[in-house]
Amino acid sequence: MRIRRLYKGAASRRFSFSIDPNLGPSGVSLHNEEMSSTAVGVKQRLAEHPLVKVLKVRDFRLLWIGALFSFSGSQVQNVAQGYYVYELTGSPAKLAMVMFAFTLPLMVLAPFSGAAADYWNRRTVMVTALSVNAVGAIYLTTAAFNGALGFYEILAVAFISGIVQTFEGPTRQSVVRSVVGDENLPAAIPAQGLTFNFARIAGPAIGGLIMKAASVMGLVAVNAPLAADGTIMEEAAGVNLCFLINAISFSALIIAVLLIKADLSAPKQAGGGITREALVSGIRYTFQTPSLKTLIMMEGSTSILALFYMSQMAAIAKTKLGLGPDGLGFAFS
Repeated sequence: MRIRRLYKGAASRRFSFSIDPNLGPSGVSLHNEEMSSTAVGVKQRLAEHPLVKVLKVRDFRLLWIGALFSFSGSQVQNVAQGYYVYELTGSPAKLAMVMFAFTLPLMVLAPFSGAAADYWNRRTVMVTALSVNAVGAIYLTTAAFNGALGFYEILAVAFISGIVQTFEGPTRQSVVRSVVGDENLPAAIPAQGLTFNFARIAGPAIGGLIMKAASVMGLVAVNAPLAADGTIMEEAAGVNLCFLINAISFSALIIAVLLIKADLSAPKQAGGGITREALVSGIRYTFQTPSLKTLIMMEGSTSILALFYMSQMAAIAKTKLGLGPDGLGFAFS
């Protein structure tokens, strides 16, 4: 039997004083009923948090989950690709060439890609771009499986991927605003950035572990290529798996874009399409707005002076740190 009485103290707080005979004399407990109201308050505040609110938007949630899988797959491939190129060639310069092939279109076509996000159907742009990237990853997978993947094939795929990324990135950012509206945009931008940052940390580590696990389990590619030192590349099977994972991961974002219900038609209509005036207007606005100009300068200086080492991680990990593929993955992370 449980005897339960309620008392009201000077502080106007309600307490529950219970005696449980089954617990003996020590079975006396004092419960503050305000704990339940506090828990409700915390739950309400959590529900009203901007990040939680924006993730409740169906279209944004689809885009967020799809981007998380797609970005993670790309990072899995990046670490495997760097490892493969350095093992195949033994040349840090060729590692840099792959990175240069990817970033060159970003530097040249960036103004056009921003205008394209304004004047083209964004669903069509994203699905087309992601499909091209998926085809590139499938090609890498197939060529590597057949032992026909060389340095120049990787260079060509990197260049095409750079072109595609130039148009897909700004378009995806434009889609975010369309699916959440201006009210939730301040929360949606960092939430979208969270997908890339998480993938940037987890993806390379996963890729490195896949390559190491494939080697430990004795998985050997049927047509494994010869490494630069003349030995068979033992991690070729793991590299193949990383390429395949990336190819599959693009399907998550493609499906998400296709399921979005928001209107993703061109925000602007122009009979002549992307015009010189539109390009000049965008550039002028960027450099005449102090905050945007500062961001551009910070991003440019960081990319030029601080991120060049990323292209050399495979060489640094092996020659300077003595790391295998798993260590390379964690170094990337």
